[in-house]
Amino acid sequence: MSNTQQNLLLLVEDEPGNILLIKRAMSKLKLNIQIQAVEDGEQAVNYLKKSPLPQLILTDIKMPRMNGIELLAWIKQQPEFSQLPVIMFSSSGEIEDINQATALGASSYIVRPGSFAELVEVMQQITSYFNRAV
Repeated sequence: MSNTQQNLLLLVEDEPGNILLIKRAMSKLKLNIQIQAVEDGEQAVNYLKKSPLPQLILTDIKMPRMNGIELLAWIKQQPEFSQLPVIMFSSSGEIEDINQATALGASSYIVRPGSFAELVEVMQQITSYFNRAV
């Protein structure tokens, strides 16, 4: 994965308010992490085919066109992308979603926290992926 761009997070999220909150939480941590946001799985696929690979993908599950589970399945089927860490980040805590994401190879499954302070804590935990060799 020599074309992986260091400190690049691909955020796949269809709600502009959630994108803004995640970006605010990451900026509060004062880390040098660039966030590239796309609105759904189809846009994520197009991004991955044309751009430097992110170090981490953070994706919602419930999105139009191609949801997070479908995106995860597609990523894990592509030899050039299969080793990318993918974190499912959703308001859904449904066991079926968690089991399906885990079975498909998600690196983690995080239920979206209820407060901004908790979101900052979660983003701090997520940044540990940027300290790992991909």
